[in-house]
Amino acid sequence: MTKTYENMNMKARAFPPSYSQGVDLHPVKIYSPQTGCKEEEKDRAILDEAVMEIPKDDLAIIGGDLYAHVGKARDSYKRHHDGFGYGERNDEGEHVLKFAQAFDLALTNTYYKKKDSHLITYEGGTRKTQLDYMLISSRRLKDVIDCKVIPGEDFDAQHKLLVMDLHLTNKYTQNIIKLEPYIKCGRF
Repeated sequence: MTKTYENMNMKARAFPPSYSQGVDLHPVKIYSPQTGCKEEEKDRAILDEAVMEIPKDDLAIIGGDLYAHVGKARDSYKRHHDGFGYGERNDEGEHVLKFAQAFDLALTNTYYKKKDSHLITYEGGTRKTQLDYMLISSRRLKDVIDCKVIPGEDFDAQHKLLVMDLHLTNKYTQNIIKLEPYIKCGRF
């Protein structure tokens, strides 16, 4: 069953966990229209609540419109931002990075050097920016193959399609000991 966390300024939808290649996946979709809201009206606890319910050993994939600019600068967020963002950081971007730090998440679309057309997730008139992000547990960052915008594929009128490629390994077969074949002689 899908669980929705929302208030008038933010919506986070946690989908039921799915099982793929021995990994429990927990997708969370975010929509956070914050333009023109006063600081006291922004309820950022909605996203925190959605993420806290995901078991620590499971794989959380959080994606959507965070309406924030994290920019290019890594600063003190080296474990969560790799310096390949777009533009300059704003206050909402700072909050997103603090959220990522609190839950040990990595913003995957800042980890791959790309042309601007593969970074820009929002295009409206002459304004181009990066508002949409995909987050994954920092310990599972090695499973991410790529994260980019598909140029020409519009998600809606202004947002571009952001995709993340994952290579999931089966947690039950990772540690299997390989035995050497042998020939058994004698009576059977």
